[in-house]
Amino acid sequence: MTNSTIWLSQIIHHWEDLFEGVEYQDIPIQYVQRMVVHLRNGETIDLHIKDVVEQHGLNYKKMEEALDDKLAKIEDKIKYVDWHIDTSKAADTISKATNQILGDL
Repeated sequence: MTNSTIWLSQIIHHWEDLFEGVEYQDIPIQYVQRMVVHLRNGETIDLHIKDVVEQHGLNYKKMEEALDDKLAKIEDKIKYVDWHIDTSKAADTISKATNQILGDL
């Protein structure tokens, strides 16, 4: 494992803290692997975003639109949402962007 890979994995490990209080509309859906919606009545809705998209051949834009519609309808019933980020996809994107930026220096 290279130093940059170790550095990226350490940053990604702390992403849960970074996303505390972030609204779901602000997170690109293609980086969400799973979300668990906790309702005020104690029930949970467990959405495996990545699996649904892959299994049904959906694109993330359509999934995001459908999700926005559904969540808007139950917004007053939502207590909070747990986000599970696709860290390997995020790390790959960060790594490419970092290499591109640092390559230009």
